[in-house]
Amino acid sequence: MNRRTSSTQLIEQAIQGFLYYKSAEGLTDRTIDSYQRTLSQWSNYKGVLKITQITSRDIFAYLTYLRTDYVPHRFSGEVRNLSPKTIHNVWITLSSFFNWASKEYQFSNPMKEIPPPRFQDAPVTAFTEDEVRHMLKACLYTKDAETVYRRRFVMRRPTASRD
Repeated sequence: MNRRTSSTQLIEQAIQGFLYYKSAEGLTDRTIDSYQRTLSQWSNYKGVLKITQITSRDIFAYLTYLRTDYVPHRFSGEVRNLSPKTIHNVWITLSSFFNWASKEYQFSNPMKEIPPPRFQDAPVTAFTEDEVRHMLKACLYTKDAETVYRRRFVMRRPTASRD
């Protein structure tokens, strides 16, 4: 347990402690990086605060901001709001952070009052039989080999069985 009292612990310091804890748990670097980006973005939104100053109302306000006003910077330059699944992922990160922080710094967890945001899974379209046949053929053979002294032929890929 942390020897500092939660009343003096700043959010940024708590986030670093959480990331060290999750790293020690054995989570992948990619997961830790995702936690770090999400929590840093949330911390920048809230500003410098002590961990005990965060309320469920603050978290509701942030999730609403992400849903309505936040415009993410996309590589494609496309401008659209975050998807409901992304907002759900932010909720998961915040929930994990506050579950850890409430135990570590012994204060009431503000996430207990916040239900997870709803989202619908995107429907998956099945491949047609013809598309599956083409994919399997692509795994077996390479493109046509063109030679000077022989007829054209198709070579079997050395990794065909594995592919």
